[in-house]
Amino acid sequence: MKCFVTGASGFIGANLVHELVAGGHSVKLLLRPGADTRGLAGLDYERVDGDLGDPALLGQALRGCDWCFHVAAVYHLWMRDYRPMYAANVEGTRNLIEAAGKAGCSRIVYTSTVGCIGLPKPDANGTVSPTDEETPVSEAQMTNHYKRSKWQAEQVAAQAVEPLARCAAGRSTVTVLSAEECPDETTELPGHGHLGLVALSDDVPPKDLEPTVPLPHTLPKVGGPIAVGIDRRSHAHPRTG
Repeated sequence: MKCFVTGASGFIGANLVHELVAGGHSVKLLLRPGADTRGLAGLDYERVDGDLGDPALLGQALRGCDWCFHVAAVYHLWMRDYRPMYAANVEGTRNLIEAAGKAGCSRIVYTSTVGCIGLPKPDANGTVSPTDEETPVSEAQMTNHYKRSKWQAEQVAAQAVEPLARCAAGRSTVTVLSAEECPDETTELPGHGHLGLVALSDDVPPKDLEPTVPLPHTLPKVGGPIAVGIDRRSHAHPRTG
């Protein structure tokens, strides 16, 4: 696969790129001019100079890419003016997801932060259960601008698949098909991996299918009736250990 990666000069991003290259994937990296690329030493990659605030550049850079990994973020505990942080972390995420969808990326992975996971509370017996992604959390619990900006970016990512919430609960990878692309119940759903076909309309009943050809690209914004392919066996970031 051809993978587009943001934040590749950082700790997580550089390790992700190493794993992708080791897995036989080609990589295209969005890097700011002057970025410290020592963590990428020895790797073969295509470089794109720019930032998340340029939708036109992102659209052009993402052409031909299969997967998109968004790891970049502005991280500071104090800034005189926090607007650049929100512009990069929130609007930059929006720009990238929209560009990746238009470019036909079949997988878009957004990297958040542990600060956006809800904190556990003791039950009536004083027992505290470990927190996880299902622990309730709200923006009011975000105690600094970095956490708040990342929480807002999560909402941007979630809104990209909001129409699917009723039939794609959990953290499965989803691919959205327009009504015209939706197969009838006797047709194999184009794709790879074990998929479940579900729909927002009652005329396409859920059923398990074993597709054989590549899925259509993910569309972040689809109007009208849609069907959804859910790949329950897919992974996001490659294993690092």
